Parts: sequence; structure tokens; C-alpha cells
Amino acid sequence: MVTYYFIYCSVPLIYYFSSLISKFLKPYNLKKIFLNVTLVILFVFSAFRALSVGTDTITYFNIFEWMNGLEMPVSEMAKEAHIEYGYIFINKVISSFGGNFRVVMILVSFITLLGIGRYILYFSSNYLTSLIIFIGFTYYFLSFNISRQFLAISIDLFSLSFLLKKEKWKSLTFILIAGLIHNSGFLFIVLWLLSQVNISKIKFIFLGIFSVIFSVPICKFIENYMGANVRYNVILNSTSSKGLFGIVYSLALLLVFILYVIDFNFSSNNIKDRLFLYSFLIITFINIMEIFFPFLGRIRYTFEVLIIAIIPNVIDEFRLKRYYPIINIIIFLLGVIIMYKLIPNNSFYGILPYKAF
Repeated sequence: MVTYYFIYCSVPLIYYFSSLISKFLKPYNLKKIFLNVTLVILFVFSAFRALSVGTDTITYFNIFEWMNGLEMPVSEMAKEAHIEYGYIFINKVISSFGGNFRVVMILVSFITLLGIGRYILYFSSNYLTSLIIFIGFTYYFLSFNISRQFLAISIDLFSLSFLLKKEKWKSLTFILIAGLIHNSGFLFIVLWLLSQVNISKIKFIFLGIFSVIFSVPICKFIENYMGANVRYNVILNSTSSKGLFGIVYSLALLLVFILYVIDFNFSSNNIKDRLFLYSFLIITFINIMEIFFPFLGRIRYTFEVLIIAIIPNVIDEFRLKRYYPIINIIIFLLGVIIMYKLIPNNSFYGILPYKAF
């Protein structure tokens, strides 16, 4: 745990030293210096971790070693390994050029943190808050465990910046690439479609009611499908119901979302505002439904990391910017508690002890 607390505590220290350095540079460089230095540190700890760090790391190592000497089409390898085509293709290309699994880890860590960094750069109004949440709420450490899914998530996040540039087809292309690495990457198509719709408050409320009405039979159908599928049945059996803390968190999220919707300017044509609104809706909806359908936890992972930019946006919308120092301290302490509670739980967070190489 010492290593992870060191990583977490280094964030405010890097911010402080970045502010000192920025005095000798242009003022706008402070945020970029802070963001880039922090991401480099996170990259090093992720890319050069031992195979024992992360529940899926050794599995992907074994897959790489298995396919290394095979002479068969990538599609056949993907079918044999029960892994999406895109991820196998990345491994095959690296193997073809004489690379080993460490190169895979370096590339995956780089793309993952590049996607996270680009999302923060384009969408977050407070980089410090976003990085505290990203690490303290254990999303960063989660990427050690479900590295392939998190790679897809980061590519999805990368795609959102193109929507701001009105390059929607380029954005969709990146979402499709993410889905070829992990099926959950395709889920961002929902957010992509919603972002194209400028909706009134009344229609938004009807959308919420419609979602609630049809969600139960849809979730039941997905649950039955996963139960009948050997590949997804493992996920279904490995998920557990939310505890008291999880339920309280979901209800608190619902309350904040309702307040956010009440104050939201539905007449705005700003696509960033729409992305925040629909992202918040999806995250809140899945969190509430997960209370009744625990398997939605894996789907929640796909969208929940969006919260790292949503929370600073909510703080701005609620006109609480002046309280950022206090809010960051509170979020930081909450992160310490979350890390203390979750990371030692090796039933999922199999990242202890941390070892390099």
C-alpha cells in the first residue's frame, strides 16, 4: 500500500512544484506541466509493474506466449483465446517485430494514460480535482486489473475530443476501434448518438421515464444471455451485490444529478454541456440499476471514469469555484478512505504487493 499512497500523495506535491516552476514560464503552462508530469509518473508505475500486479496481467502474458509461436490467422487466435480481434492483433504485430509482453504493457499503459490525459485536457476545468479522483477513487489502479477493458475505455475517451471539433465520424471510428479491443467499447455509441441530440427539459424527463420503464426487462434479458454464454457467465458469477457504501453512493449520485438537471441550461447548443448531461445520466442510471442487477458493475466501469471531468463541471455549475481548495481536500481524504477500503480487497483488487518488473 505504501507505493500506492506515494503515487496518490505525489499529485498535490507535483501541483505545488508545477506552480513554482510556472512562475518562470507563461501562466497557462501550469496546468499542462502538472498534467504531463503526473501522467508520466503514472505511466512508469503502470508500464513497468510485475506480472503479479493486476488480476488479468498474467492471463494476458500467457496469451501472448501462447500465440507467439502460432502460425494461424488472427481471427482464429481471437476465437481460440476468447479475446476480441483488436487486442490479439496488437499482440501479433508486436510479436512479429520481435517484441515481448513488456512492450505490450508499455504500449497499453501509454495509450490508456494518453486517452485519460486528453479527456482531462479537453473536458476538465480543474486538472487537480480530476487526477485526485482518477487515482483516489481507484480508477487508475483498476486499469492494472482490467487493462484490456480500460484500454478500450481510454480510446473511447480519446474519441470524445473529436466531437468538440465537430469531427463526429472520426470520433465514431475511434469508438469502433475501442470495441474491437473490448466489446464494452461499443457502448460509447450510445453516448455518441445522444450527443447529437439537443433536447428540451420536458423531453429529457420523458427520456428518463422511458429508460426506467424499459430498463428492467432489458437488464433481465442481458442477465439471461450472459448466464447462457460460457464466456460471460464467469463475469455474472463473479459479481456481487452492492454494499451499504455502494448504495449510499448511488443515492447521493442520484440526488446530485437531479440538482444538476434542475440547474442545467437545456437551451445551450454547447456539445460539451450535452456530453456532460448525458454522461451523468448514464452513470447515475447504471449505478442505481446495479443495486438490483450486480452484473452491471462491469458496464459501469466503461462509463464511470467520465466522472473525473464531470465532478469539476458540477462544481462549476453549482458556482462553488471559490471553494476548490476545501473541496479538493475533502475529495483527497475521501480517496484515502476508498483506497484503504478497496485496494486490500484482493477478491478483485489484486494489485498487492506492488513490484516492478
